[in-house]
This record gives sequence, structure tokens and C-alpha cells, in this order.
Amino acid sequence: MLNLEAREHSLILRQPQSLEIIGEAWEQAVARFGAECDACLVGWWQEQVHGHIVYPTATYLITGGDDSWLLTENRGHRVRPLTNNQNAVCAVEFVPFGKSPSLRYGRSALERGSP
Repeated sequence: MLNLEAREHSLILRQPQSLEIIGEAWEQAVARFGAECDACLVGWWQEQVHGHIVYPTATYLITGGDDSWLLTENRGHRVRPLTNNQNAVCAVEFVPFGKSPSLRYGRSALERGSP
């Protein structure tokens, strides 16, 4: 079973190791909220074109994906977790439709594991 951190109106998956784990967590979030929900990226991610990208706050939604990459609403970035740098903070926050995500990482946390 996945270890999802519960907040007032969201679930957080920290340090995901694969896209499969993110999918499993998303299914659990949908089951918990009883409806569809959004998944927002926060922290460091590997980006297909630019190498690495950081999202300090959970602002951008996952809009799709395939077996290798997630697609975001942020200029169509294709991202996946940083599997070669476990010190870099990385998370997905799941929120019901109509709710805003709240997770953010401070500068010191982002610098500590900076790729």
C-alpha cells in the first residue's frame, strides 16, 4: 500500500519512484474523494527537453501521459520523477475538482537536493 499524506482536502505522494506508483496513488485519491480529482506537480522533475525543471508550488496539473512521461499543462512539458537523485524533493498533490493545491517547497529544501 502507498503511503499518502492526508491534508485537509488533499493527498500527497512524496518521492514517487515511477509513473506506475503515481497512477496507483491517483486511483486511491479518486477512491477517497469519491469523484475525479486533479494531480499537481511540485518539486524537482526530469523534463524531456530541458533536463530538469522545478515547480516550487503545486500549480501545474498533469494532463496526460504514456508509459515513460507525464504531460503537464505548463507549456506541454513532458516530465517524470528524478530516479537518479533521491535527495531532490519531488511530490504530487491530489486535490478534488474545485479545490486548490497547497503544497509548496521552500528554497532551502529545493537547493538541498538540487540536480
